[in-house]
Amino acid sequence: MRKDDIITMGVGAAIGSAQTFVLREYVDRNHKPLIPQLGQWGTPSCVIGIGTGLVATLAGVAGALYGKGITNPKLQLAAVSYGIPAIVTGVASGYFQPPLRVVRLPAPPRAKADSQVQTAAPAGVLAYDTPAGQVYNVVDPATNLL
Repeated sequence: MRKDDIITMGVGAAIGSAQTFVLREYVDRNHKPLIPQLGQWGTPSCVIGIGTGLVATLAGVAGALYGKGITNPKLQLAAVSYGIPAIVTGVASGYFQPPLRVVRLPAPPRAKADSQVQTAAPAGVLAYDTPAGQVYNVVDPATNLL
């Protein structure tokens, strides 16, 4: 294997791997899932990582085997070198979801005993009282809402 092929494979693998982590860090946290029906597999990092990885890998393999699509051997190598790590990190992004963020808030003032006042947490927030009377709100990672 030539030195320029090794460099092509390394750069393709680095981009394919880094893409999913960058998307997860900057896009997943600030946007809703692209396909909400897929649950944890519908996040942008997962969908884009798996989707672009499959397209690049199939294009490189189709060019090598059938002469369709990408016909340049160096570009075939780059496409497959990018595609396989992108698929793997996309699957890993869907499988390993970040933990819920727990935000500690002060306890709300207690209502008088004679009035029946009930409060509800905003959409996307799971709220519960602790024995000490402090309220913890758990942020939903899919919507990133408090």
